[in-house]
Amino acid sequence: MSATDYAVRAEGIQKRYAGKPALDGFDLAVRAGTVHGLLGPNGAGKTTAVRILATLLRFDGGRAEVGGVDVARDPRLVRRRIGLAGQYAAVDQVLTGRQNLEMFGRLFHLGGKRARARAGELLEQFGLVEAGDEGVATYSGGMRRRLDLAASMILAPQVLFLDEPTTGLDPRGRGEVWDAVRALVARGTTVLLTTQYLDEADRLASRITVIDRGRAIADDTPDGLKDRVGGDRIEVVVDAGGGPRGGREGDRPGRGDRTGDGRRGAAGARAGGRPGGGADGGGADVAGRGDRGGGHRTAQAEPRRRVPAPDRTPYGTGGCGMSTADVSLTGPGRRLYWALADCWNVTRRTLTHYRRRPVAIVWQLGFPIVSVLLYGFVFGEAMAVPGDGDYREFLMPGMFASTMAFGFMNTTVAVVTDSTKGVIDRFRSMPMAPSAVASGRGLSDLLVACAELTILAVTALLIGWEAEGGAPAAVAAFGLLLLLRFSLIWVGVWLGLLVPNAEAAGGLYAVAFPLTMISSIFVAPSLMPGWLGPVAAWNPVSSTVTATRELFGQPVSGGTWIEENAVLMAVVWPLVITRCSCRWRCGGSSA
Repeated sequence: MSATDYAVRAEGIQKRYAGKPALDGFDLAVRAGTVHGLLGPNGAGKTTAVRILATLLRFDGGRAEVGGVDVARDPRLVRRRIGLAGQYAAVDQVLTGRQNLEMFGRLFHLGGKRARARAGELLEQFGLVEAGDEGVATYSGGMRRRLDLAASMILAPQVLFLDEPTTGLDPRGRGEVWDAVRALVARGTTVLLTTQYLDEADRLASRITVIDRGRAIADDTPDGLKDRVGGDRIEVVVDAGGGPRGGREGDRPGRGDRTGDGRRGAAGARAGGRPGGGADGGGADVAGRGDRGGGHRTAQAEPRRRVPAPDRTPYGTGGCGMSTADVSLTGPGRRLYWALADCWNVTRRTLTHYRRRPVAIVWQLGFPIVSVLLYGFVFGEAMAVPGDGDYREFLMPGMFASTMAFGFMNTTVAVVTDSTKGVIDRFRSMPMAPSAVASGRGLSDLLVACAELTILAVTALLIGWEAEGGAPAAVAAFGLLLLLRFSLIWVGVWLGLLVPNAEAAGGLYAVAFPLTMISSIFVAPSLMPGWLGPVAAWNPVSSTVTATRELFGQPVSGGTWIEENAVLMAVVWPLVITRCSCRWRCGGSSA
């Protein structure tokens, strides 16, 4: 069989985390026109292998090709030939099903009209027409999975990676996903599938690779794995209560016997449900462990370790929908056009979130508006201001700046949510501009920030605040405020990729609040006690606050050097923050 007969090839792939091997010379060959199963215990390296082949992870050694394209040399072209459905349904739950597919279509560079047409085709193909205009949050697990598969088939990929696609679904949901996968394969897509369910491997996969400790320890058809004697085998032992007790070698696959309260049988035995269990399709606890002694390699069962399995199907170059040739990029001008379009499409997605959930902006503005009213009306006459100025005039630049500063937390929560739900991985596996996710998020946040500043300014005018520096100075002041917000957006993106979940992101408020409040927002640093004054004066937020006060007609007199040069520092600090956070973000990127 020639190299062109393989849709996926991996030779000697190496990947290490913290010095420990996740893949240790992993080999894989997936024939074009088949569904290939990747089977192994948790931690064996299945997901790492899929992420490398899908260009989401860089590998340390070896060679990999997908669709005839070298993964390391041309990852962008690989992304034009693949689809990816990870362990979670990586779709936006705030948008409708149709909006999700249209967004992904635009990010695959179909253009608006063709993206809408393709979304309609996929909704009909996957049986989601009636629910197409409903929010994805109302979908069942099976419906979300079908939408996830539809999103991965926008351009009818040559190769579709499915990483445990039925995990957590009930029997009906699993059946719906199986039907969808069979339909995709019948239209000509090669599938590489990992799963935790042995019946999926037996029913769907035409060939199985067993992986353990980062190495392929067996590769054969399901029948071949069962028929081997003294060779590669998978075995499950289940006690009377249905729990696995481990396996042992020596019996021919396909043969079982009962001893005491246990029952032993080959895991590969063809059955309607899972081996040793009911017909609910739940996963059996199995381990693939290589025994390299005596020249044989065996996959032996072991207690309380779960194995993934595969799917059976055929391959082609994209019979269901648009082909990659329809949307090829040529020339730097066209690439720039699509990069800008990608950025705008990500921006539209975030703005749609706010439109569908306006309460988010209300909560975002609640604290500053209440603070303005509280301090302006209740405490305004009692608060001290340098030079006996009006506290309302002193307060508003601080409230503008604090609103811009705290906005980065919303960015953090949004990014970490997308990351944990698999949406970021889906974006990164697509042929969109690499910078579009962050730049689109940044642009949408800046547009929201403009709306926030407008609402706050109107509130301030209602309590008697005036911008006494004139219109040009006011425009410059609002420009500095937006520059502060822009710099902190990148901090939010970096933190969103760093923290593990939305709960941890919410906990960052406990750190961000005192760091932001120890500034000149409410009180001038010169009026603070001891060491607190100099610390507050050098806070980047303080530079923006002091600069905007000066531009709004409240110049600082007799302050420290950094206060006297506040306008300069209000530009320097955001540039430094942007530079550092972008470097940290890029340095921490895995692909």
